[in-house]
Amino acid sequence: MMDIIISALGQLADPTVLLFLLAGVVIGIIIGVIPGLGGTGAVAVLMPFIFMLEPNQAIAMIIGAVAVVHTSDVITSVVLGIPGSASASVFLLDGYKMAQKGEGARALSASFIASTIGGLFGIVALTLVVPIAKPIVTSFGSPEIFSLIVAGVFLTAMLSKGNMTKGLMVALFGLALGFVGVSPISAEYRFTFGMESLSDGLNLVVVALGIFGLAEMISLIAHKTAISNQKVDLGAGWRKGFRDILRYPFDVLRGSIVGTAVGFLPGVGSTAGAWLSYGQAQAFASRKGDSQFGEGDVRGVIAPSAASNGIESGALIPTLIFGVPGAAPFALLLGVLLVFGIQPGPAMMTKHLDLVYFIVWAFALASIAGAVLSFALARPLARLSFVPFPILAAALIPILFMSGFQGPIDLNTFYMMLFFGLIGWLCKACDIPRAPFLIAFVLAEPLERYFFLTVKVYEPTQWMTRPFVMVVIFILVAAVVLPLIQSHLK
Repeated sequence: MMDIIISALGQLADPTVLLFLLAGVVIGIIIGVIPGLGGTGAVAVLMPFIFMLEPNQAIAMIIGAVAVVHTSDVITSVVLGIPGSASASVFLLDGYKMAQKGEGARALSASFIASTIGGLFGIVALTLVVPIAKPIVTSFGSPEIFSLIVAGVFLTAMLSKGNMTKGLMVALFGLALGFVGVSPISAEYRFTFGMESLSDGLNLVVVALGIFGLAEMISLIAHKTAISNQKVDLGAGWRKGFRDILRYPFDVLRGSIVGTAVGFLPGVGSTAGAWLSYGQAQAFASRKGDSQFGEGDVRGVIAPSAASNGIESGALIPTLIFGVPGAAPFALLLGVLLVFGIQPGPAMMTKHLDLVYFIVWAFALASIAGAVLSFALARPLARLSFVPFPILAAALIPILFMSGFQGPIDLNTFYMMLFFGLIGWLCKACDIPRAPFLIAFVLAEPLERYFFLTVKVYEPTQWMTRPFVMVVIFILVAAVVLPLIQSHLK
């Protein structure tokens, strides 16, 4: 095991790999400041470039972007009171209050360091879980993998923000679109309507760029002004923020634990994790009798910062070990791995274990680099908020559309991307979660493949009574029944 870990570190030490990792970090930091795009937008913008890169270079770039988005999205929340993402809205309660008191630099300093620690904590958890999980997942057959995929799609829809029914409906829509093209079982064409462009199915990059990236651009254009007209004033306290981390180590630790645990659950997302960690930090502070939460308490910045990045690293656990994306950005990462012929899940634990630890090292290094660059770029990045929305959109939309053309120029790609952009915008306007759609879309093909293998090899009474499958069935039933019982008792 140790030789594999050292080998993975050696692969990361390649100068070209480090260069692409740094490029991903820089792009992730910049996109994190732009409201709405988040980790999914960062990965979607980078995905078209992976076809020109070696596997390690492409994966390092994607991991670099994902690892730092929640490090930088706090900047506009603290400095201007405008969240860089939904999860960053928690920083309005105390981070923005601190900035109004002239302690914006202190809040950002504490946030950057806590975010880095949270990300590293999740990576350590993944490192420890792999040796334990390897003998378990390598013993999985098609029934176990099929049940995991079903659970991933179902729980993503159930636990995502918004109405549960909306989540399930949009997940089913994603599954339906994932079945377009050639069947992996019978080689038959489905739902192509005689269109040659659909014979290979819907392109993941086009779908992701449309449903997330272009949808956000449409939303940006609807705002004709800049994000903010306030004066950028970070105040003082960079060193004090570092001392706050040393003063409140248990808030950092609890936030990291909450974030990693939430990241392990598909679909819960960084927003729920950030607010959950904020709530537990507030509860512990109230017991001590020194709570200043809501008035500029630095612990209200530290805990959710540690949780937000812990969620991203924690989401790698189900993505790599079970092949079920922990969040929407990791659905795209799963797509990147599939492009290079790498199947996340049990097969990865045996055939590509060195790649698992390569991703571990890449995420750890990106987290540290992201914190350093965020310190250096906080002030100029905050000034991006003064660029009018239409100008931002005009710069980004051509990049998005060019990213969608990965092969011969085909106007159907343009129309398809515009179609998904409108769907994404409608979902955003109607408060319909988009993560279940993308995760279900990515998992549609393996779901069909493992279902076919399961029903061909096993009788229903055989595969449904296997211990792991029964545990998954119990979890799914509990996820449906418990909310119904709770609503009935109210």
